[in-house]
Amino acid sequence: MRNCLLILILLCSTFSHAAEREPEAYLKMLNQALKLIQPAHQLFADQAEELHNQIGQLCQSPSEDSLQTTRNQWRKTMESWMKVSVIQFGPLLENDSRLRIQAWPIRARLLTMGIKQLETAEAPPTLEQIAQGTVAVQGLPALEALLFRTDALSGLQQGQACAAAQTIAEHLIVLANTLNQRWQNEFGRDFADPVNTPGGFDTPQEAFDEYMNGLVTAVQQIKRRKLEDPLGLAGKPGKAGATESYLSENSRDNLHNNLTALILYLTGGEGYGVDDDLIAQDPDSIAVLVLDDRIKGITKYNKQLTMPLEALVKPATPEAEAQREVAESIFKELSLLNKAFENQIFEALGVTRDFNSEDGD
Repeated sequence: MRNCLLILILLCSTFSHAAEREPEAYLKMLNQALKLIQPAHQLFADQAEELHNQIGQLCQSPSEDSLQTTRNQWRKTMESWMKVSVIQFGPLLENDSRLRIQAWPIRARLLTMGIKQLETAEAPPTLEQIAQGTVAVQGLPALEALLFRTDALSGLQQGQACAAAQTIAEHLIVLANTLNQRWQNEFGRDFADPVNTPGGFDTPQEAFDEYMNGLVTAVQQIKRRKLEDPLGLAGKPGKAGATESYLSENSRDNLHNNLTALILYLTGGEGYGVDDDLIAQDPDSIAVLVLDDRIKGITKYNKQLTMPLEALVKPATPEAEAQREVAESIFKELSLLNKAFENQIFEALGVTRDFNSEDGD
C-alpha cells in the first residue's frame, strides 16, 4: 500500500510539474512553428495554381513536351502538399480537406470508375459538381490518374477528360487557398497567440498540445500507410499498387518530403524547436537523447532511400533488397519515435496526449 501511495505521489508531482511550465516556452515554439507553417501553405497554394495553369496549356496545345511539363508541375505540387500534410490538426481536418486534396489510400477501382464517369459525361463537370462529388474525383490522386496513366496524352483528348482535369485542378486551388487563408489569418493568429486572440485555443499549452499531437498522428500515418501496409511489414502481403502515388512512381519522393518536413517542424528549422526546448530544460535528459537519436536515424535513412517503394514490395535485384532494408530501417525509426513521444518527450514538454490517434500505437 505504501508503495502504491509513493507511486501516486510521484505521478501527481510529475503532472503538476508539467502543468506549471511558463506559457512563454510554448509561445516561443508556437511562433517559430508558424514561421514554417505559413510559407509551406503559401507554397502549396502557389503550386496548385501553377498546376491549373499548366493543365490549361496542355489541353490547349497537347504534346508530349507539354504533358511532361504538366507532370513535373504535378510533382512539385505534390512535394509542397507533403510538407503541409504532416500538420494533422486545425484547418486540414475541417470539411474533409485532407481527403479532398488526397484521398489515399483509395481503391483503384473507385478512382478508375470516377474518372471514367467524368470522361464519358455529356457535358464537362462544373466546379460545384466536383466539390460535391466523391473524393475519388478530387485532388491530386485524380489528377495523377489523368496525367500518368498509359496513353495519357491521347486519353486527355477523349470526351471530357481535359475539361475534367482543368476543373479538378481549379477545385484544388480552392482547397489550397482555403487552407492558406486560414493559416495566414485567424487560425494562424490564434495558434501563435491564443491568450490575446479570440479563437479555439484558450492557452498556449492547448495550442501546443494540438500541434504536437498532430505531428504524432503524421508519424503514425507515414509509418503505417506508406511503409507497413504497402510493404507488408506487419505480416500481411504487400502490394505495389498500395504504395502512394504508384502511377507516377512518386512514392519515394513523397516519403522523403514528408520526413524532411517532420524533422523541420520538430527542430524548428533555424529557430527554436522542440529539441531546443528539451535541451533548455535538461541537456542530459533521456528525452533529449532519444529525440536526437531518432532525428539522426530518420535523416540518415531518408537520404539513403533512392528507389520507388513499389520496387521494394517484391525486390527483384540485390539493390532493391538493400533498399528495402533501408525502408524497414525508416519504419523502425518511426516506431521508436512514436514510442519516445509517448514515454519521454510528451512528459518532458508538458503535453497532454490525445489517444484518438491514427493507429492506436
